[in-house]
Amino acid sequence: MSTSLIKYKNNYQAGLLYIPMQSENSFDFNIDDSYKGDKDVVLKIYYGGDTAPQLGIKDPSNAPYTLVPYDYSKTQEDNNIAGANTLPGERENSETGVKEKYVYVTIPADKLIQGTWKVESNIPVSYTLLTVPTASPTLSNIRASKNGDENINVSWNAVAESDITVSMVPCDDSRNPIKSKVYDNNGIPVKDKDGKELLIDMPGYIIAQKKGNESLLNEKIPVIVPSGKYIIKIDSLLNSTMFVSAYGSDIIEFTNPKTLAQPTLTAEAIGNGAIKASAAVPPNATGVIFDIYLKDGDSEEKIKGFSGYIGDFDNKGEVSAVFRGETNILDSQGNVMGKVSIEPGKTYVIKATAVDLKEGSSYHKSDVTVSGPITIPKPVPPQANIKITSGDSEEKVNDRGIPYIQTNSNEFLIEYEITNYDENNPPCPNNEVDVRILIDNLQYGETLKNDATTGYKGYALTDITDGEHFVDLIFTNKDGDKTTITKKLSIDAIPADIKISSPMSGSKFDPTEGVLVDIISDARAKIHIYIDDVLVVEDDVNVSSGAYKKTIPINNPQYSHTVKIKATDLNGNSTEHIATVINKDIDDIEGIKLKAMKVAGSNSLQLNAVALNSNNDELLTVPKENLKWTLSTGDSKTALVVKPGNSCAVLTPGYESSDYAVMAELNIAPGYSFRDIYVSNIVGEKSEEDPQPPSGGGGSGSVLAPTYPNNINELIRILKANMSPSAKVETFKMYAHIDSKAQLADNIIYLSGNMIPSENYLVMGVDENALYYANTLGEDGEIISNVIEFITEKELSSFLIAIPFDKSIDTEDKDLGLYRYINYLNKWLYMGGEINKAQGVARLNTKYQGRYAALKNTDYKSFTDVPGRWSEVYIIGLSSAGLVDGIYQNNKFIFMPGKNTTRGEFVKMLVAAKGLDIGDTDVSMFADRKNFADWMIPYAAAAAKTGWLKGAMTSAGVEARLNDFITREDAMVLIYRAFFATSTERKAIAFLDNKDIASYAKNGVDYLTSIGVVNGYEGKTLKPKKPITREEVAKIIFDCIMRCDATIPR
Repeated sequence: MSTSLIKYKNNYQAGLLYIPMQSENSFDFNIDDSYKGDKDVVLKIYYGGDTAPQLGIKDPSNAPYTLVPYDYSKTQEDNNIAGANTLPGERENSETGVKEKYVYVTIPADKLIQGTWKVESNIPVSYTLLTVPTASPTLSNIRASKNGDENINVSWNAVAESDITVSMVPCDDSRNPIKSKVYDNNGIPVKDKDGKELLIDMPGYIIAQKKGNESLLNEKIPVIVPSGKYIIKIDSLLNSTMFVSAYGSDIIEFTNPKTLAQPTLTAEAIGNGAIKASAAVPPNATGVIFDIYLKDGDSEEKIKGFSGYIGDFDNKGEVSAVFRGETNILDSQGNVMGKVSIEPGKTYVIKATAVDLKEGSSYHKSDVTVSGPITIPKPVPPQANIKITSGDSEEKVNDRGIPYIQTNSNEFLIEYEITNYDENNPPCPNNEVDVRILIDNLQYGETLKNDATTGYKGYALTDITDGEHFVDLIFTNKDGDKTTITKKLSIDAIPADIKISSPMSGSKFDPTEGVLVDIISDARAKIHIYIDDVLVVEDDVNVSSGAYKKTIPINNPQYSHTVKIKATDLNGNSTEHIATVINKDIDDIEGIKLKAMKVAGSNSLQLNAVALNSNNDELLTVPKENLKWTLSTGDSKTALVVKPGNSCAVLTPGYESSDYAVMAELNIAPGYSFRDIYVSNIVGEKSEEDPQPPSGGGGSGSVLAPTYPNNINELIRILKANMSPSAKVETFKMYAHIDSKAQLADNIIYLSGNMIPSENYLVMGVDENALYYANTLGEDGEIISNVIEFITEKELSSFLIAIPFDKSIDTEDKDLGLYRYINYLNKWLYMGGEINKAQGVARLNTKYQGRYAALKNTDYKSFTDVPGRWSEVYIIGLSSAGLVDGIYQNNKFIFMPGKNTTRGEFVKMLVAAKGLDIGDTDVSMFADRKNFADWMIPYAAAAAKTGWLKGAMTSAGVEARLNDFITREDAMVLIYRAFFATSTERKAIAFLDNKDIASYAKNGVDYLTSIGVVNGYEGKTLKPKKPITREEVAKIIFDCIMRCDATIPR
């Protein structure tokens, strides 16, 4: 191992310092004759990162050298007895400015063995070997006295070369240092092996640092030292390795002029099992800390969970707190450890301390003000009978067992009677009761006084709107004891609402299916549906949203039908909706034909018009009311009757020889109609089956496009701009909790009603012009379907896509797939799904909106070790866009999905996923750049340039350590910096090993776990220090690309 000789600044160094040229996990050092005598050996081991190394040392006989860490909770003497020989530390290098972390290991002279000693570490380290004279620091004659109100004199005897720290330690009247308990993270006292609570000396306040026998003369006591009694403690450190501490015997009483005044305190029982404490906030204080103690004779026990700071935020000069009831005690993870409560019948004291919590404040908290003992009387709350009446009210219980009052009137009467007053016992607290009536948490009217004069009954008459309401009656007696009685009302005086999606007047129905009824009404309303005044459906709304959807078949479809929908709520209030629906076969009408039939026993004729299609096939009978009838005749006695009650028009000629012509005209749209004429010479000369061919009117009408809100029109505009000019774009409305389907040119998007929480719009585009997207494809990619693109008004996260494709395409099934276009990469990513080549349909369940198409693509790696793994889709998806590579080995590509990922591999995948330019090769900022493989350099340069890759400070400088495995927490830090650095939403997920997450990684870990990109392992662990595998990286990067793509900006 290479070494260098340097000068050591400690005057007592008496040997060579060996400095390795680079960090290693193991090293040797030799002990020869030069180390004999009174010299101890000190090994100073440097390391990087936050965690100290785990060391193993063996002497030349291969026997382990036992390492005993210095225990700061024990005295120096106890540590000496225990053989403490290991001490961590850190300092800033005066030449480089870099903070160095190290561990001292001392090998005393009496344990030195000549030969080669071996050191092993779990992380790379470097070291320095030095020798120091064997010596023991000593301390004696510690004396102290005050010099005025704020200065102090201190003297002592110590080894001249020792480093001295002078502290003021709180003490009792017997000059003993005050002990303090040691608590764990959950606030529970730590106990020793004998079960006793662990007590340690309070550390005190450092007031000076000196050398050897220097003394303190007229030393100003620092402002951080609070008022109190103190003794002096001297700590002596010799050669940076040997310690001794000693206390003086002089008591120093100090009053800090920056101590806040004590708050004045009042505390009393206020009834209902509560204590109220009020305190005046003294000058310069921001508030008061209240604590409550259970008092039992002379002993006091603090009640955890009820203490807290009350700030005087309004500068009123007084704060107060109420202690009542029960609360939970939580551990550091937020889990309930137990419960505590304030109990009537027991005695308590309140303690108040004034504090100043302003940032940078120099004021110390005040002395504690203690209240007198307060015994909480057992409450005797008022008791009362309540009655609420309203119209035809009825008491019911809902399906969750909660009672309520159902009424169909907005007016209701509240009556009460207090039952536990006692006029024969004047001290009875319920002889005076105030009653407040709250409706939906708002007080109604004045507070009602009840006593011997006013009586103990009362009432209130009010009215409120339809809906569910809560009425609270709060009874408070003169001792402050309270009773709250709550009644729930369900008021429904307004008829059931009907929100119609279908049918609307003029809407069309498919005669082969029927009429779609799609409404939203009241929950549990009765639905009656009539077709042409005939009841065909009687049903219930059985979902809480009030949604009702059903298709009603039509037995004998006509040109039009009248549909009546009647919704009746639980109180019998009804609302009706009536619509005339049109047979959609009218879309195929190309003409009409008049047909005549003689009326038996007369010369009258029945005239009916039938609609014809382009092949002159009869479609349906046109109601006479939908036609415009015109009679032309020279005979005044010839009459045409078109009246209700007749199913057709009736023509009665004046004479058998009369000439006439009847024209029927069917208006399809403004300016567009069909006509037919029936003339008198048809009767008797042509059969009913051989009429004249129809004559039709013509014209053109305007078509009105549907109107949408402005934000939907903006989505339509964006979608059209994203696609070729020939693309078709349509908008589909969706309703909450109702299954929806958007279909355009045989391309379909299905949405489950369970995934639609509220009314929404879906804008869908379909483009047959695949050449328009040629510049987005690789050399071996070909679009074999329409390109579809879609977006919803409000974010949804579950879609089933079905896209037809050219099933005659000649390729292997493995080269076909559904792909999503990633805008910022200008690449298509394979998404998986189902490819049915026989049907020519590709289907995919996806969480992501955007642009999709079926592709034939051979531009990806056929990894032989990926099929069947949980990560298959993610790996193939990234490979299809050229974002990950594998290894070509034994004539095949492998990805090694379960292999741990090096930092260099991770940086390459991350830079590729962000589409960064890799033309730069400047990695001069990294001290370990000579260890970089050539392929790593451009990716490391790009990541460093963006600020993602920062490296870690070591004794050699900032190192990227690209050949090390990257941990899960470090991977999450880089992912967060690359994809989500501007996001502010962070919610920590409670993993059982959260304590293992490094502080620098917390933001990244919290964010990625809160949005579901990283989910942890079974057993609710995250394993942040565990190396991340290549397939885990592929999954995370794939998900981040999908989440961050901005094909359509919101």
